[in-house]
Amino acid sequence: MMDMNIYIFPSNPYRNNGYSIAVKSDLSRLTVNPEDLIVWYENTNETFFGNDVVLPRPSRFAISRAIKVLQNRVNCEVTARDLKKLNLEQADSIFCGEVIFYRALRELFPSKRIVVRFHNCFARILDRIQLIDKKLNLKFRIQLRAYYQLEKAIFQDDNVYKIFISEEDRDYYCSMFGKYSDSEVWGFMPDMKKSASNRIDSKKTKLIHFGGLQSHKIDSMKWFINDVFKPLHIKNPSVEFHLWGAGTDSFNFPEEGVFGHGFYKGNELPFVKDGLYVNPDLVGGGVKIKLMDYFEKGASFITTPYGYEGYPLEYIDDKFYHRIEPEQWLAFLDNYFA
Repeated sequence: MMDMNIYIFPSNPYRNNGYSIAVKSDLSRLTVNPEDLIVWYENTNETFFGNDVVLPRPSRFAISRAIKVLQNRVNCEVTARDLKKLNLEQADSIFCGEVIFYRALRELFPSKRIVVRFHNCFARILDRIQLIDKKLNLKFRIQLRAYYQLEKAIFQDDNVYKIFISEEDRDYYCSMFGKYSDSEVWGFMPDMKKSASNRIDSKKTKLIHFGGLQSHKIDSMKWFINDVFKPLHIKNPSVEFHLWGAGTDSFNFPEEGVFGHGFYKGNELPFVKDGLYVNPDLVGGGVKIKLMDYFEKGASFITTPYGYEGYPLEYIDDKFYHRIEPEQWLAFLDNYFA
């Protein structure tokens, strides 16, 4: 196989999720040549460029995921054996589009410089929640420990160039490891002209959550429903809470005003006109790309400070966009819907 550049991504850029938005943004910054190889880590077989291949992503219930958890590894982490199936014999440069590919690439290319893209910084989350002594569900604790070990190995690799998704994540790395010249930030900025033209000044009557509920989001959602929405709903019975995304159907309690709809099949955001979107993030890390979608598609939202990391504070106008400390959410929403 002739020398080439290798680009391996956690998703293709044409799906409706945060990973795809980030991958599409990364591709716009990169120069991919016809002889280069692009790898999508996907559970579909779609290819797009003629020089791309699909590395199958195991199902949620695959035995290989359970084995990796027992090995204190991230359950979706790729192995060198997985990559050997693609005949990656040589490479001029390697772009590792997510940390889960790092160990496999380093095993195959022990002396190559690798560019690693961080879509989150779980080490920063773990250090922060230990500092504030926050309790988390067991699944998330296991996941955090596995990511912490993986990210620490990348941080200590002097032959890796690190690309972070927010200044907060990069600042953590630089301060913890004393390195400043081997990293940069590829962030996300919404088009505020689109925001100004699309937003609707109307009375909101519903609360909306849009996005999958992976393990690191479950505790935040339970907090919001139990400590914020339920007391709010008692005072304001007409206010409903609607959730769309993977895992949201497990939060379906119509008798309590909570409606978990599961995957959303539309192209536009639901209830943009009469819905206030919520981002009840209690752990932070990375960038909530869905906020960029909210800005540009005219959705009003409330977010915690942790959930707003990576965006300029001057965008918060306290009319359409609200950045509120968690302990103030109930009082704010009670007044908002009064």
